[in-house]
Amino acid sequence: MAPTTTTTRPTTTTATASPAAAYEPTDADSAAFVTAFRAAYPEMSNGRQDNPIANLLENTYQEISVGKEFSIIASNVGKRAEHQGVCPTPAQSQAIYDLADGYCPGASVPPPPARSDPGGTRASSRA
Repeated sequence: MAPTTTTTRPTTTTATASPAAAYEPTDADSAAFVTAFRAAYPEMSNGRQDNPIANLLENTYQEISVGKEFSIIASNVGKRAEHQGVCPTPAQSQAIYDLADGYCPGASVPPPPARSDPGGTRASSRA
């Protein structure tokens, strides 16, 4: 019987940040977003703590950063912004997306295709 040989390879463990950690807004960005969200959407802010609003930014930031489709992000923004039965309109969801996108430097997804808005009701929070 021939002797068996075992080859061992050295293992290296490198500590790397999780992908989600790379897509977290700064505390200052979160505070500014919470303030802007409260000012723009009191009906979705009254009685709501800051943390869920900051999470709205963080989750949206992550989705933008990893390149999720705009339609999915916009849908998720609407679901996350809902508070005590008050849901944002599609125009408000777009405006909240725009607000969050302002805190995601270099992580923007391409703008959505032009949509017809015959009533001129599409709103945006950008100046």
